Amino acid sequence: MSSSPVDLLGESFASLAGVLPSDVEALARVGASALVSGRTDLACKVFRGLSALEPAVAAHRLHLAAAERAHGNEGAALAALDSV
Repeated sequence: MSSSPVDLLGESFASLAGVLPSDVEALARVGASALVSGRTDLACKVFRGLSALEPAVAAHRLHLAAAERAHGNEGAALAALDSV
């Protein structure tokens, strides 16, 4: 199994971009709130972004899969799960 450049650096894109952990947590709360309130379009956008910022965090991709499924994007939901 090969390592990604992020793994080799030992940092996430979020930390490299200067995004604070508290900002990531706040975004995750926004995504979760959007998902439970039926704003699946917003939830998908938030969790796609978080998955890109922190690709090693499986929770972001699991939440993305749930949001994509709720939004009716079965293929995108399965793709998100494949990357977990």
